[in-house]
Parts: sequence; structure tokens; C-alpha cells
Amino acid sequence: MYNNRQRGDDAKGLAGRTMLITGASRGIGAATARIAHRESATVVIHFGANRAAAGYLSAELGDERVHIVGGDLTHAGAAQRIGDDAEAAAGRIDVLVNNAGAWICSPLDDGDDSW
Repeated sequence: MYNNRQRGDDAKGLAGRTMLITGASRGIGAATARIAHRESATVVIHFGANRAAAGYLSAELGDERVHIVGGDLTHAGAAQRIGDDAEAAAGRIDVLVNNAGAWICSPLDDGDDSW
């Protein structure tokens, strides 16, 4: 686990950094947001469909260093809009944690075109 005390007193760690974490409303993304916030980062919680879960996490973390943006990353152009929304909400983005994922049932022999 990351520990800024191991890097010395002059290490800034995540303090003052702004992180956009995709898929942060649940699971690994939510855990990442909690750790980043605990380490003094500003956190932008992205959600795809579950706004309520993003809201619960925001309330749990509960201060001005938490923002929420939504958007379905399976749609063309959504990534740019989400990034723009995150930057507008938080002022800037220093770190992107690309955690969002989807499970799409498909045969293994579909070929490269289906990707």
C-alpha cells in the first residue's frame, strides 16, 4: 500500500492533487476513492448508472474535496464530457484512475473486430 511517510517528510503524496476515479461509485473504485480522500486528495467520483451509490460515498467522505460526475463510458464522446465535467467541478484533474469496467457477454472466438 502507498504510504507517503516512506518517501520522507518533503514528499507531498496525494495532498493537493485532484483525482478523477472512473467507476468510483462501488467496489474497487469506491475503495480507491476512500484511500485517496484519506490521503488528502480531492476526489471526483464518477458513476455510470448508480448515482445513489455515488451519492452515498460522497456523503460518507463528506467535505468540499468530493465531487460527483456521471456518464456512460460506452457512448462515443462520453469520456471527453466526463473529463470536462470533472474539471469544471474540481478546477483541474491531476490524476486519472481508469477503473470503470463492463462485462459484455461474448464468445471467445468473436475476433478482434468485436473489440
